[in-house]
Parts: sequence; structure tokens; C-alpha cells
Amino acid sequence: MPGPVRLGRDVGSGRDDPLLADPAERYRLATAQILHAERCGFDSAWVAQHHFHEDEGGLPGPLVFLAQVAAQTSRIRLGTAIVTLPLELPIRVAEDAAVLDLMSGGRLEVGVGPGGNLTAFEAFGLDSAERGTLLAGHLQVLRDAWAGRPLPGGDRLYPATPHLVDRICQTDSPALPVAPWKSRPDAGPALPGCACE
Repeated sequence: MPGPVRLGRDVGSGRDDPLLADPAERYRLATAQILHAERCGFDSAWVAQHHFHEDEGGLPGPLVFLAQVAAQTSRIRLGTAIVTLPLELPIRVAEDAAVLDLMSGGRLEVGVGPGGNLTAFEAFGLDSAERGTLLAGHLQVLRDAWAGRPLPGGDRLYPATPHLVDRICQTDSPALPVAPWKSRPDAGPALPGCACE
């Protein structure tokens, strides 16, 4: 017999609504979506990182955003779908994710990927043709940091969070964990007893 259905919510930051041009309002409404999703019994909420382009979501700091959401929620799992890892310092991502996971009571899921906005690479001084190689190298540093292995120079990540190694997924992997569920008008009925609109 199959297990219980787990529902997640892919939270947009207003790209489809032209009335949401103000970034502060977009982030406030995305937060409200997650709070509502938790009240409606959703298991997870996912946010994507997008540099520079507000029409793609306009959220360059998903871990910062999720830290704010974690302070207002208690049960719903919080995930990145995705952090564009080639554009980031992997040790910094490891540190920020470790702190967020501890502060949220172990509710963080980390999705990483190569990124689809190739023009962002030039702004970061990188060659988009190298994004696969950068992703692989940064992902290994991320896993090493969380696993407590020595980093270049011999230091180890603090705080230690070896459990995060098992909660990372990458978009180029054929074996992703539970996929985020995106609410759409045609997505079917809401959860029983919940006035999710």
C-alpha cells in the first residue's frame, strides 16, 4: 500500500501579477502564501533563486528569505528550488544553510542546480559554458563541508550539519526526491477541510 500523499508548494514571488512590482510586497505575499500553505496542511514550500530578472521571480537570496519564513512557521519544510550553485561560494552556502536548518528545527531542504539564466554568469565574472563543471566542484565542497570533512586549509564547517548531506537534491539528477507541487487553477481540489484559494 502506498504511503501518504505529501504536498509541497512552489512559491512564486509574483512574476505573473503585474500589480506586484514592489519587491517588498512580493516577498510579503510569498511569505503569506507559505504561512497559508502551512495552515492548509502542506508538507513543504519551495522558493527559487533568480538573479537580476524580476519577471523570473526576483529572489536573489532564498536562504535569507527562508530564514524569515522559518521564524513565522513551525512545521512546514522549507526548500530551495534551486540555488544556482555555480554562482555562489559553496562554503558560504553551506554555512548559511547550516544556520538556517538549525534555526528552523531541521526543516530545510536544499535544491541546487546549474542555473538557466546564462546572462547572470557574465555579471558574476564567470563563463556560462563552465556551469556544469562549477556545479560539480561546488557541490562536492558543499557535501564535504556538511559532512564535517576538512575544507581547503584544514578548517571544518561550524556548526556541523552532516544530516544536510542527505537532504540535497540537484536538478540534473535523474533521482530527485519528492518533486515540488505547484498550485494552479487546474491542479485539482484543495486539501479536505481547508479553504485554500
